Amino acid sequence: MEVRYFQNGPWIGVPVNTRRMHEKLLLADSRCLIVGGRNIKDEYYNLHGTRFNFKDLDAYVESPSAAAEARTHFYSIWNHPRLGRQPGISIPTSTKLSGTRAAVNEAPALITQFIPVRFLTGGRWDSPPAVHCREVHFVHDNFFGKRSNDIEDGRKDLSSTLKLTEIIQQAHSTIEIENPYFIPTRHWRRVFRQAREKGVRLQLLTNSVKTNDILIRQGAYMNKRRKLLRRGWEIREWQGPQNLHIKAAVIDDSIAVVGTYNIHYPSERLNTELAVWTADAAAAAYLCQTLDKHRRNAVQIDPARNRPLPESFEGYQPAPFSKRAKTFFWRY
Repeated sequence: MEVRYFQNGPWIGVPVNTRRMHEKLLLADSRCLIVGGRNIKDEYYNLHGTRFNFKDLDAYVESPSAAAEARTHFYSIWNHPRLGRQPGISIPTSTKLSGTRAAVNEAPALITQFIPVRFLTGGRWDSPPAVHCREVHFVHDNFFGKRSNDIEDGRKDLSSTLKLTEIIQQAHSTIEIENPYFIPTRHWRRVFRQAREKGVRLQLLTNSVKTNDILIRQGAYMNKRRKLLRRGWEIREWQGPQNLHIKAAVIDDSIAVVGTYNIHYPSERLNTELAVWTADAAAAAYLCQTLDKHRRNAVQIDPARNRPLPESFEGYQPAPFSKRAKTFFWRY
């Protein structure tokens, strides 16, 4: 396996801590790709035992144009002398090699203890496909900003933000968003306000105090929640037991979007982000069914009192006191 590290900025200083690669992309044979919220990590596949796991969603796409663009984007970073840093190569010891081989051999049996997966089934994901879509589009950021004298400064452009907000601006009736860290920036607030002025219905499913793994972001969201409700948002908060990590949207029951983009400042200005989208009613209906299932596991927020409505979710239980106290601290 060839490995390179995404590096943007000096090793010491603020840039290395704030600018990061947030993309999740799997591309096979320059033909099919998977884009979504999952990292390759146990807790994204319900393999984290009794500790928290994430509720996530990916899109599997077969599209020559989207795959070609994804491949070009991948290698623009991989081959970049500044962004794709090659690690030093060290020869593993025989003890380490034997331990790695043993772990690989034991992995299939270990995974099947937690999830019902079969290996080497001979099946194909695209036979038959879940949805026959029209053209699928690939959205991404670029890190080729220029300063004076054509010097690359390492800053990303706003390609993903501008494209996603352009899609949102096409809405005429409904915008359904599922996003774990919903803290709209000024740019996003303006786009949503324009949609509301056109009479568009705004629906949001996001994390609750109980399920958010980053409580400082939950506090920031809760500081904005009353304003969101006043501006016409219908809000439901996920009740777990997993932590919500899905980034998806359906516009007018005709456009479907799945990606890595959180609607907050880091995704807009700092992180590299990806998404796929299609203007296809069948794909939008397929994604809507999934979002509807998730909404049934969420409590509605009362727009008048800015509080959860217990009667909107059977078996509603507030978050543990410790999480409420920490969120209260971060809010204020």
